Amino acid sequence: FWLYLKECEFRFNYGSPKEQLSILKKWIKRHNAA
Repeated sequence: FWLYLKECEFRFNYGSPKEQLSILKKWIKRHNAA
C-alpha cells in the first residue's frame, strides 16, 4: 500500500506522462553513475 501511495504522489507532483518518463530516466542515469 505504501508504494501505491508513493506512485500516486509521484503522478500528482510530476505532471504529464512525458515529463514523468524524462524524470525517471534522469534518476536512473544518476543512480547508475554512482
